Amino acid sequence: MSFSVLFAACLLTTVPLLAQEAETHFNQGIALKKKGDLVGAKAELRRAIEINPNFAAARFYLAETLLEDERPKEALEQLKAIPRSASVDRLLGLAYLENGDPEHAAEIFRQHPTGSEAHYYLGVALGQQGQLQAATREFRRALALKADFGAAHESLGVALRREGDSAGALHEFQLAARWMPKNPVTLCDLGVALKEKGRWEEAEKALRGALELKPDFERARYTLGIVLRMRGEKAAAAKQMEQVRESHEQRATEAQGRKLILDGIAALKVSRVDDAKAAFEKAAALNPTDASANYYDGLAEEKLGSAEQAAVLYGKAIALKPDYAEAHMRLGILHARAKETDAALEEMRIAVAADSDSAEAHYNLAKLLAMLDRTNDSLSQAEDCLAIDAGYLEARMLLGNLYSERGDIDRAAAAYQEVLRRKPDFAEAHNNLGLVWLNAGKKDLAEAEFRVALRLKPDYAEAQANLQLAGQSIPR
Repeated sequence: MSFSVLFAACLLTTVPLLAQEAETHFNQGIALKKKGDLVGAKAELRRAIEINPNFAAARFYLAETLLEDERPKEALEQLKAIPRSASVDRLLGLAYLENGDPEHAAEIFRQHPTGSEAHYYLGVALGQQGQLQAATREFRRALALKADFGAAHESLGVALRREGDSAGALHEFQLAARWMPKNPVTLCDLGVALKEKGRWEEAEKALRGALELKPDFERARYTLGIVLRMRGEKAAAAKQMEQVRESHEQRATEAQGRKLILDGIAALKVSRVDDAKAAFEKAAALNPTDASANYYDGLAEEKLGSAEQAAVLYGKAIALKPDYAEAHMRLGILHARAKETDAALEEMRIAVAADSDSAEAHYNLAKLLAMLDRTNDSLSQAEDCLAIDAGYLEARMLLGNLYSERGDIDRAAAAYQEVLRRKPDFAEAHNNLGLVWLNAGKKDLAEAEFRVALRLKPDYAEAQANLQLAGQSIPR
């Protein structure tokens, strides 16, 4: 049984009062995670946390899943919200490392200095702070406990190289390559170390191995070019160096295109749409395979009121990047406005599948499903949105509206009250809560909410009509 399963089991015994609904989502999340469905697991775990914010086991599992999904900042937020333990600290240290904070990572790993993994990650954190001797000690401690720890051999080799111990570095890279023969970085480091010793043939073999695994590995290709030149293979060396030059030029072009896109976004924010379009079009010309230039050009066309041209540009972006969630979402919105509901639904679903952590994608799908009177499906998407971003007030308003339509007074009222807790001056939420109370026969509460809505928004016609419906005159 893994440490995370043990941790979750222990926590479950300490929180017997968890709402049954939260436990159900939690168990579904665990099952989906075991099956490798990280998207589904995240959604279920977030629902469990939305229902019970103190559900520590759900937060732990969600943090673990987010780290696997390369979202360390979000993982940190979850881990900081639960009690500390050795298992939590392990994940917390990893999250700090991946979030570029080695100082806090080292502080965490020092608290549990047992096991090869703990020593290894402490060494990584120390090395990132430039404490090479201390890092070397930790890597050696990790290897004393686990001699076949390939990553520790690799990291020790890097530390020794930085200290000027080329022979020691070469030895560690050889051991790392033995245990990690399919790691391109290890093979490249081995090739570089062999080159420095003048062992050209062995270096060439290692570097070619790295390039087979990672053809765009520029450092390996450049070093291979040097090795081939030293072996007298001038034509082969020139070919490698030409590929390096082409790679440099491509990166420079891509950087120029990214700058144009940023300039265009800045222009779009201040409504200089023509300037924005010019920048996006230049970026697309520079990098024809960059989907983002077409996407942002589509946004500019929408600003100009050209839905048809915007749809064409979103289509181009999707052709270049089929999982471009934002482009699918905008295309879905355009289809919905044109009342092409089947096409809209398809695009919105693709957007959610492409980026399951996008609150906006879940919300837009929820809105569309509500328009199609698919209340249960809409509720599910709205809840997913709020599990990702509890402060997404539009989604919480939609949730209240859907519960109202179903006649679920308690949940509808709770949704609107939560909106008002977060934004007390939200006139529409006061009005909608008033309607809930009116339908529940709580006339005094309803009148009070309508009056607050009108005080916040004096020309609010709907609140005026609702106050009249409640049998009261409109305040002057």
